[in-house]
Amino acid sequence: MCFRTLSYDYPNHGLKLDFEVIHIYNFLETEIGKGGVAFKDIKKSATYQDSCRLSRFDDRADLPRKLIKRLNNGNFNEMSESGRSAICCGNSAWVGCDSFSKALQVKRLKQAKSNGSNLIITSCPKCQVHLKCAMEDPFLGNEIKVDIEDLTSASQKYILEIEIRQ
Repeated sequence: MCFRTLSYDYPNHGLKLDFEVIHIYNFLETEIGKGGVAFKDIKKSATYQDSCRLSRFDDRADLPRKLIKRLNNGNFNEMSESGRSAICCGNSAWVGCDSFSKALQVKRLKQAKSNGSNLIITSCPKCQVHLKCAMEDPFLGNEIKVDIEDLTSASQKYILEIEIRQ
């Protein structure tokens, strides 16, 4: 959210910044490419829940996938609806939950489970909150339970070493 605000919204409203704004995923991808970051393998079958901002608004659905593939060493399963056509968590802009958004969340969790994933990685705090909340459904129980992690946090959690190279 801050990336978009600083990169697009401020300049579009006449505010010029005296610094370059770089998305953390671009930064990590650059440093990984230089050999400056190495990761431990996650050792889980992961999938990615696209955030509305990154995939639809910024058209950058490939960026988090590059990082995830580096994190889990080829154990990545794409959900059936992904990228720009991914199912939303149903709560864009912190809208309150209702039966329609809950149905979207349950559908998405079932998609993750059906493709063999035991970890959903996302870059959206709203997706994390609302998908975790949907998993509390007492009628569905373990049918929709899956681990959820933030991509930036997962990247930090699994870093073996980091050396910033100029």
